Amino acid sequence: MGYGSVYCNSFKDNINRFSPQGQVWIQNVMHCLQEDLIPVVSENLTCPQIKDFAFGTHPECYVQAGFCNLPPTDLAVLLTIVGLKQLLSPDTILQGLKVGGDCSKEYIAEIFSVIFKHHGI
Repeated sequence: MGYGSVYCNSFKDNINRFSPQGQVWIQNVMHCLQEDLIPVVSENLTCPQIKDFAFGTHPECYVQAGFCNLPPTDLAVLLTIVGLKQLLSPDTILQGLKVGGDCSKEYIAEIFSVIFKHHGI
């Protein structure tokens, strides 16, 4: 929990560096991550198990909150806050691949939607 609170506080401390869209994204991600932890609190899990569980919930929360549509300026601030050391950790790399894959699915669905709409399908 302490690990997550460091980043939570860092994002709250830097929220004004984000666009209005990015600020909404941060609030939505924080809410999603907290909601996802509620069932875990009642279980007898070790701290490493809780950390693993929490890390597993991040990509879905990021994408559901609108990560795929964040402006590049928000992505730059996000990367600065997370930092190079954390970005290069195996867990973060796996999260990035999952988020990237999920965003690709969203982009493809959007492209097909435009094509179908254009052709009256």
